[in-house]
Amino acid sequence: KQVQNTKERLDKLRGAQDQVTEAFKKGEISEEQYRAFQREIVETESKLKHYESQLKQLDQTHQSFGERVASAGKTVKELGDSMTSIGKELSMKVTAPLVAVGGIASKIGMDFKAGLSEVQALSGATGAELQQLETRARELGSTTKFSAKEVTEGFKYMSLAGWDVQQSLDGIDGVLNLAAASGEDLGRVSDILTDSISAFGDEAKDAGRYADVLAAASSNANTDVSGLGEAFKMVAPVSGALGYSLEDTAVALGLMANAGIKGSAAGTALRSALTNLVKPTKQMANKMAELGIEVKDSNGEMKPLDVLLRDLRKSFSKLSEDQKANAAATIFGKEAMSGMLAILNASESEFNQLTKAIANSDGVAQEMADTMQNNLAGKLTNLKSALEELAIKIFDALEPALSAIIDGVQSLVDWLNGLSKTTQTVIVGVGALAAALGPLLVIGGTLLTMLGSLMTTLPALIPLLSSLLVP
Repeated sequence: KQVQNTKERLDKLRGAQDQVTEAFKKGEISEEQYRAFQREIVETESKLKHYESQLKQLDQTHQSFGERVASAGKTVKELGDSMTSIGKELSMKVTAPLVAVGGIASKIGMDFKAGLSEVQALSGATGAELQQLETRARELGSTTKFSAKEVTEGFKYMSLAGWDVQQSLDGIDGVLNLAAASGEDLGRVSDILTDSISAFGDEAKDAGRYADVLAAASSNANTDVSGLGEAFKMVAPVSGALGYSLEDTAVALGLMANAGIKGSAAGTALRSALTNLVKPTKQMANKMAELGIEVKDSNGEMKPLDVLLRDLRKSFSKLSEDQKANAAATIFGKEAMSGMLAILNASESEFNQLTKAIANSDGVAQEMADTMQNNLAGKLTNLKSALEELAIKIFDALEPALSAIIDGVQSLVDWLNGLSKTTQTVIVGVGALAAALGPLLVIGGTLLTMLGSLMTTLPALIPLLSSLLVP
């Protein structure tokens, strides 16, 4: 149902995209509204990928071991047959595949450059800044599971969130590490980190810390990065305003998740509970006083959330189950009481274990990402990224020549279009048009010959590239 609903919403958004773009160009909507619309499309696409991934995982769990082994055996056999066929083709045809590699490299290079141009348009990057983005994207593309083009897409999502070039450069490592560690979509992870960092009032350079905390929370509690992102969306603005740390908020959400309260439900419950604690009604304040609960210390400063949660757990531990439920309903409200009771009823070992894991999370995202890639599939993914960097380097060498050819053809076309109608009629009448088109036909014929060779040899080359580039 979620997949169907999300697809329908995405179709509606895409259907309105041209109208929104036109309205932005005409100045009918602001840049922020345009960016918000683009962010909504990105977030909806990411949600759809997440739901489809979850559905796929659910389907896979219902396969028997025998079915999986049979499926794997068939795949290996098909791969072997393909590799044998490819080997024969490569032995017989060497020059043609090399021509095809040039064409593929040009396509990859042009896509990468187009992505950089889109980032430049969204972020307002200068020439020097754009060079920094390109250098960093290619460096990460050759050393991580993400290709240079995917890194550029990460920069795009950050630009849509309003980050400038330096902020994007500061935050990209954290985004990539968390995406690799969690297996979540890059756009979704970028959206979660940028929103959370803004809500807590931190800076882009803290993205690594946020990635570590979210990775540690998702691996030590019954939730995932996407669920934590939904929860943070609800509660992070309140936690940030109260001066509560990311780490303590993650502990509270993790404990709720262990009790089955996840995503936006957990974030809403914690937000409501915190709001009631800092601004209680008279009835709430009386119950808090009765239990000896204070949100401020002796100096009148707000207690850290970790301290406040420990105080609450201590006070509630003295109550019977009925008294706990009554006190929780009075202080936190009926909607938030179940979430808070999950925190208050968690065992001391569970509370301390999760708190310790998150407090000592430095470097966890990188470690998890390395572990996720420490297998054959991960190595093939890294190879794919490295091959894309090689393709971009080939394109760098080809680009000047390709640009010169295109500029020459464009100049000839412009000259022909610039002739007067009378002159064009005379040329056609005396047959001189053939002479005027001569250089164009030579160039066009050469290009068409190369294109024909490429189209002829691509079917033989595609299986090889698919086996190398697709994990």
